[in-house]
Amino acid sequence: MKRLGTVLHRSGVRNLIIRGDEVKPDNVSGSLPKLNSVVVDKALNRIGTIVSVFGPVNHPYFFSEGL
Repeated sequence: MKRLGTVLHRSGVRNLIIRGDEVKPDNVSGSLPKLNSVVVDKALNRIGTIVSVFGPVNHPYFFSEGL
């Protein structure tokens, strides 16, 4: 399990915008979480899934749809 990032905004009742923590070098690819990956909180409770990845490649944002 790997830390995804910090929640920036709640969009609607069950959706989250998360800023990815890691800044990736430009020549590294393939290390982003896959779509539909489970998102958990600090207590390891399932809070949603990754629906979309957007923003700059070296510091992406994630859109998570909650349960």
